[in-house]
Amino acid sequence: GGLYGGAGNPGCLFRFVPDSGFTDLGPVTYQNSGVTAATTDNLGKLYLGTGGDCRLVRFDPDYRFAWDRVTFTEEEPPPDTEARIELTDESGVVIAGYEDLESPRDISGIDPLEHPGLRLRGRLSTGDTNVTPTVDGWGVTWWKRPGTDAVEPEQAYRGDLIYIWGSNFGGARGGSKVTVGGAEVTSYGYWSDNFSQVEVPGGAANGQVVVTVGGHMSNTSGFTLLEPPHIDGVSPARAHVGDIIEIRGSWFLETRDSSSVSFNGRIAGDYISWSDGKIKVRVPAGAATGDLAVYVNGKVSNTTTFTVLAGGGPSVEITEPEDGSAVAGLLTVRATVQSTEEVDRLEFLIDGELIGTDRSAPYSCEWNADGETDGEHTVTARAYDKVRREGQDEITVYIDHTVPRPSKDWYFAEGCTDYGFETWLLIQNPESEATVAHVTFMDDTGATKICAYDLPADSRTTVNAAAEVPNANLSLQVRAGHDVICERAMYWNGRVEGHGSIGTTSLSEKWYFAEGCTDYGFETYVLVGNPGDDPVDVTLRYMFDDGGVHTSDHDLQPQSRLTVDAYSEVGPREFSVQVESGEPGVVAERAMYYGGRVCGTGTIGCKAPSTTWYLSEGSTDWGFETWLLIGRPGDGDARVTATYRKSSGETVEKTYMVRGNSRYTVNLETAVGIADVSTQVRSDVPVVCERAMYWNNRSSGHCTVGSPGPGTTWYLAEGCTDYGFETWLLLDNPGEEDLTATVTFMKQDGSVVPVQVELPAHCRTSLDAAGYVPASSFSTRVTAAGPVMVERAMYWNGRQGGTGSIGAR
Repeated sequence: GGLYGGAGNPGCLFRFVPDSGFTDLGPVTYQNSGVTAATTDNLGKLYLGTGGDCRLVRFDPDYRFAWDRVTFTEEEPPPDTEARIELTDESGVVIAGYEDLESPRDISGIDPLEHPGLRLRGRLSTGDTNVTPTVDGWGVTWWKRPGTDAVEPEQAYRGDLIYIWGSNFGGARGGSKVTVGGAEVTSYGYWSDNFSQVEVPGGAANGQVVVTVGGHMSNTSGFTLLEPPHIDGVSPARAHVGDIIEIRGSWFLETRDSSSVSFNGRIAGDYISWSDGKIKVRVPAGAATGDLAVYVNGKVSNTTTFTVLAGGGPSVEITEPEDGSAVAGLLTVRATVQSTEEVDRLEFLIDGELIGTDRSAPYSCEWNADGETDGEHTVTARAYDKVRREGQDEITVYIDHTVPRPSKDWYFAEGCTDYGFETWLLIQNPESEATVAHVTFMDDTGATKICAYDLPADSRTTVNAAAEVPNANLSLQVRAGHDVICERAMYWNGRVEGHGSIGTTSLSEKWYFAEGCTDYGFETYVLVGNPGDDPVDVTLRYMFDDGGVHTSDHDLQPQSRLTVDAYSEVGPREFSVQVESGEPGVVAERAMYYGGRVCGTGTIGCKAPSTTWYLSEGSTDWGFETWLLIGRPGDGDARVTATYRKSSGETVEKTYMVRGNSRYTVNLETAVGIADVSTQVRSDVPVVCERAMYWNNRSSGHCTVGSPGPGTTWYLAEGCTDYGFETWLLLDNPGEEDLTATVTFMKQDGSVVPVQVELPAHCRTSLDAAGYVPASSFSTRVTAAGPVMVERAMYWNGRQGGTGSIGAR
């Protein structure tokens, strides 16, 4: 509700773009209140915002202050002088009077709302008729009082982030503090004069928020402090699959949204009613006797034992796709039904929405997964028999257009054999038959060279790009006789550092990168490859922390690669990037360097934002920094919940608000302290997630895009425990049950080393490959009994350099 300068139309904001004129940005909101702005008068003259840096300045009509002191002095008054100083309101009514002139006097008890203006009046007299007594100096002082206008969100739990809007917080926090429900905040985020971001402390008794600046307390604003859900009772405590039961308790909230009921790990899909104190839910197919729990906003209730009786409605099992699998495109959902009565119909649902019905076996339904957002989705098959009993099965799948699968075709935008760079292509052949790969090297002039390489069965092959195309900037295309996995590694300056990345198996008209920085000594390059036979138009869209956007257009010739120095386009900024192209698409990567290229990172982009992301690597111990980068490439804010799983098994959950068309940065040390950690992200709208790590005082680093979901099989083409290299596999089990995984190392000499690994639930496990394949170059296949997330990190020269990447699945 505040008034902002620089508004052309009433309540609207204008942005001036040189050579383009003025853009009406619509009503002023907190998302756009910080942009450079301008407006014009009726003569077309330019008026900038009222701030000294040409940015809009917020006007607070309810300026908050408090009276402080009144001071007055009278040096050497004449004998027999009588003095009285009166403090009056603006109409002359006396508020306070002072007979003696002790200075200063405290007037902090005067209410500034009742008396927004004060006057001083002196009444002086003396018996000496030769002089006139005077007050040599007087005045009134006041101080800015912090004030709160609103708290977002309206509801939050202890440990969640909240956002406080107000005024007079100070440009930097310093010794200022925030209390929530009487408990002092210990974890602070962003802080500015009219906005602060804090974590609700564990000791908060309620949602009342007070900001204290310089010892002066603000008014109180509030939000609803939520408690985790609590179950008081279940009726009946024994029921068949398909029966409806009632759960009584508290803090279930009035609407279900994404909340759920778990029957010994099986999530119910049919909810009859939901309120803050009562839930009616149907016992799902596949439910077993055990713990019943309620999940609300990621918070889990206490558990109570629920018994599932034998018999009842139809028994349903989804046979395709596999639970926890990654899917994309058009696929068939299949299910089987066992029932003592004749089956009436089988319904197929995606996230609770009906997509098809089948009335006869074999039961199936076509589903175009490309019609949904990337991320986690629930597939339900629900059967009804002729006596109106029902049963169902549910599985979780992950729509994923980012993580590649084994394929005959692979593409890389980045590669260089000039300026001190080495480029290596790593090809994994996971099949029991040998094949041949043809590699096309394309430089930035449009020149190409095609080379053939034999790929022995169950092995990895290493290609030195400099041996084929020295002194060139490259993009790469691989075509093999059957499905393979490809990665690319780069080193520079005598291997002082390096970066590596999995490739992509298809072109895309859109690519997204959560990370980018051209400030603080960082360089950022966007690499775009066009392996096609026709030129394409490419547009880069930079999205900044404040919601601002900058675009640039480029022409990309056929069978060539484009290198864009982000600094030349946006100057010193932090940003996320979106790459758009014409048909049939391009391949895009991003490389970053720091400290004069002492440190460097690189990754492939993602083809679509997702509502879920998984990253198995991360550490804030051993001298490592770990950063989570979240990009929101669409309009509207994202509510993002990050679940951090430590190697100890402890889980930490944090919630962040990410502005639309912007990026958000999380320092994991502030979230988890000192730990080895994996990260799982859930968002209410699609976002893009990456993770960056640095060590040795940022002289070394690596990064990677995340995966929209876990998987049961993973492939990693690169790996080495020779020539001073270390290789670590990072395996995250996000599930409720312990899992067993088989890690198969495929050495360059064709030999295979299988290893069994136990993966505890809710835990990340680190595996040092040198313990199983010492002094070897190899690829890796990981197969697990349930969905897991897998990454690989490599280090050399005593960890002077390092690379990291997700795999294919």
